[in-house]
Amino acid sequence: MSKKIIIILSIFVLLLGLFINPTYAIDEILEQGQSFIKDGETLVQSEGEPIKDDDLKEVSNTIYNILLAIAIFIAVGYSMVLGIYYMVGSIEEQVKIKESLLPFAIGCIVVFGAFGIWKIIANILQGI
Repeated sequence: MSKKIIIILSIFVLLLGLFINPTYAIDEILEQGQSFIKDGETLVQSEGEPIKDDDLKEVSNTIYNILLAIAIFIAVGYSMVLGIYYMVGSIEEQVKIKESLLPFAIGCIVVFGAFGIWKIIANILQGI
């Protein structure tokens, strides 16, 4: 019974593929993209001046500082909680805490490494 359903569904999908023109979908996407670009150019021309580099730099730095402060707060808070649990926990709990330290350290390396990469890229792009 299940083989019949799979065969019927496969035939349906194949027939459906014959009636749908994927080129039409791609053309429509490209037209919408061109329309979006033209609307943006019109908006910039009507507003008078485009976004300034200094404004973009300021927004990027603000977002960077806020996210970095949140990441530091979470990392320090989590490490404090792990430390307290390690000090007051039994031997079994201490082993579990030690096992959770490796993922915590890897997570910190990934998060703070991403912030470092963000800052490096921002500095390189500012020099361009």
